[in-house]
Amino acid sequence: MLRGLVVAVLLIAAASVDAAVTLLPGSSPQTARAFVPFANPVVVRVTNDDGTPAAGADVSLSGPPALTPIVAVDSSAPCGYDLAYVCTVKSGADGVARFPALMGAFSGTYSSPITAYLGSRSLGRTDAVFTVLALRPPAVITIVSGGSQSTVIGTAFPQPIVVRLTVNGSTVPFAELFLSPMSGGPGGFQIPLGSSSVKTDAFGMATLPPFIASWGVGTTQATIGYLDFGSPAWVTATAQLVSSNADGGLSLSFQDLWWSGPLENGWGMSVVQHRDQLMNVLFVYDAAGKPTWYVQPGGTWYGLMGVLFLSPIYSPRGSPWFAYDAARFTPGAAIGQIQLDFQGPTAGDIGVSINAGRDSSSTLKNIVRQDFHRSTPSPLQGVGDMWWGGPAQDGWGVVILEQPGGLFAVWFTYDEAGLPTWFVMPGGTWADGATYTGTIYRTSGSSWTGLSYDASRLQATPLGPYTLRFAGTNAATLQYSIEGRSGVLQLQRQPF
Repeated sequence: MLRGLVVAVLLIAAASVDAAVTLLPGSSPQTARAFVPFANPVVVRVTNDDGTPAAGADVSLSGPPALTPIVAVDSSAPCGYDLAYVCTVKSGADGVARFPALMGAFSGTYSSPITAYLGSRSLGRTDAVFTVLALRPPAVITIVSGGSQSTVIGTAFPQPIVVRLTVNGSTVPFAELFLSPMSGGPGGFQIPLGSSSVKTDAFGMATLPPFIASWGVGTTQATIGYLDFGSPAWVTATAQLVSSNADGGLSLSFQDLWWSGPLENGWGMSVVQHRDQLMNVLFVYDAAGKPTWYVQPGGTWYGLMGVLFLSPIYSPRGSPWFAYDAARFTPGAAIGQIQLDFQGPTAGDIGVSINAGRDSSSTLKNIVRQDFHRSTPSPLQGVGDMWWGGPAQDGWGVVILEQPGGLFAVWFTYDEAGLPTWFVMPGGTWADGATYTGTIYRTSGSSWTGLSYDASRLQATPLGPYTLRFAGTNAATLQYSIEGRSGVLQLQRQPF
């Protein structure tokens, strides 16, 4: 069922906004020595969606919060610190905004974002590039040992990282070096509390505190920084740290049925994983308690794989499940965003933001894997996956999840009005290695988005029998008899 949704994602990515912030000639790029003003003022033109000048917009040029490389020459200019160093000026009737004279405080090349807002509405962004020349060659941090190493999640990296600090070839004793990131999460490692900096010894050498690989697999960088006031420059060196799974690999598995536990019984999220990509479907209830579903047809890992997964979500429309017509399938535009924040192999958080006018909502829940294995398990058959009817039946699917001894399946499709609905097959019996039978249910429950979920409102109505038959590795059928209708769905694994 992904094909139409993938097309929709690409169209959204390709869409453009007419409102713009445009740098005028001479503003960028610019080069000057440290503490010498840049030759030209930074000037931008701000336009509305229709291309007309945006008068009275708040236009801001900002720098990073910890280190401000670009500052205003005049201390009375409309610049200062909030969460970052920001200069904010107003655009004139012609949409033009002019920043005060700027200079560089630290050597290097920097990209400073310039954003414009008219009230709460964004008018776009651009970036000004500045190169600041040093007054003298900056200090150098050299990684002597431990600069490239790996370890398993939750264990300490085997080698201490040892560095040397020099200026013009001479070591710098008793200088303070700063370490980042200072915690786990997307940074990929943890260091002891209070160890965010370390001093060089009398010979300009420093041994960093022990690093422990936190949750997530992949390569991350430990950055060692030094503020060289004589240059002036912020100089860094980076160590490459690789966190792996227990087998030394760089992948983690999240494929399973996830929920918020028995207190929120009745809804769930299927996660199907191909390589490092996830396809997630939320099986929940609308404001009237009717079953509905949202799909996340792909996304992006931020930081290490296994930590933070983010992407748009969709609520497609189609035709009734008993008379399906793929030509009527419409994925629609993204209705919001879903964020999965895993804290380990079995638990995490899900955040869903839906932007639908009066129906907008934000929902945050803890999630864990749902255990549906059988007390007398049988061998896994390898059928857990996203299944569909192929390109000619684009728009619906059957997700099948497998644990020892049993399957949990959900058929997500459309009701008589073409709105998303789903039928659940929460259990059954293996008749043989290729045939699984059970009862299919329709459920109703508590509104899921934006409100506290009330599990007491869950109602599950048995509709009739179903049979899943698997033929080889890539073909199956779902035979059903529900609500006075019987049929057989031809299934194949969904590639993504």
